[in-house]
Amino acid sequence: MPMWPDRLPPRARRRYMDVAEAIASAIASRRLTAGTRLPSDRELAQKLGVSRPTVREGLLALEYAGLIEVRPGSGAYVNHPLHGPGASVLNAIDSPAQLIEARSAVEPAVAKLCAIRQDDAHVARLRDLVTRAEREVGDGGSPTELVRLGLEFHRELASACGNEFLSNFCTSLVTAHDHPLWTLLNRQAMLTVDARRSQVDDHRRIAQSIAEHDPEGAFSAMKSHLEQVSATIVGFV
Repeated sequence: MPMWPDRLPPRARRRYMDVAEAIASAIASRRLTAGTRLPSDRELAQKLGVSRPTVREGLLALEYAGLIEVRPGSGAYVNHPLHGPGASVLNAIDSPAQLIEARSAVEPAVAKLCAIRQDDAHVARLRDLVTRAEREVGDGGSPTELVRLGLEFHRELASACGNEFLSNFCTSLVTAHDHPLWTLLNRQAMLTVDARRSQVDDHRRIAQSIAEHDPEGAFSAMKSHLEQVSATIVGFV
């Protein structure tokens, strides 16, 4: 497998995120190991078919996510190997699109089961998470905290579906989003008030459908939510 793709795929999102994803993928697959010095921004720009400023933005994003360390006068180095509960899932995929695709195939069914097997305690926890997320919507809100609450909402759904196999698989998919790159991607997607409002409204609709024992409504609300996630983070549905 080559270290770098010939060129980055065309996507409806900012190009620096494609640069960050390409490098993070090389780190995840161990093609780049801890302590490895990355090529210069000029070399990366040539390899990936983007401008040097775009490469520098991508490196800044990776540094923010904790995946690399930029040493003045020396270059950028892989900061640490991937580890933790989400690493095995992320290492097994080539693109965030595949993770979103897997979630889109599984989570609507999970939401449907939650509505069929509605439990007041789980509904109360879902609504509490939505209420807490609501506080992060305004200009003074924290995108990072909103992302954390959003992932907790999806974990709560997984635990409430009543199917251990689906629950474990769904939890592993959501846990992959704890990886630093996914934290970055999710946080970048939540920077505007409109984006934060959209996520909270989606989660509220899902929770309401579950509370009303509406399996089809829960399925549809989750499907629509993940389509929006795909469009925002990956660039297409």
